[in-house]
Amino acid sequence: MIVFNYLGLGMLVLAMLIGYGIQGMAGNVDESGKLVAAYTVLVCACLIDLAYRWRHPDGNASRFLMPSQGGHVMFLPVWVCSALFAINTFLEIV
Repeated sequence: MIVFNYLGLGMLVLAMLIGYGIQGMAGNVDESGKLVAAYTVLVCACLIDLAYRWRHPDGNASRFLMPSQGGHVMFLPVWVCSALFAINTFLEIV
């Protein structure tokens, strides 16, 4: 059973590359750097997934929550997965 689609996996990998690339350019690996990377991943994944879902031909509002309408991992939309990642990083720091 496949619980993700390649679109969702690609969205998350792209967002993580951007987030950790920005953290690497900033040069800090402490807690603030981790938080910057996590929230950059959140913003990038949200923008990528929501832009894809916005362009979906089905015009109803459920397209933003349905896994089949865009990228998903474990049947959660990519933007939800990235939000959980950012919340987890915040709770590790606090």
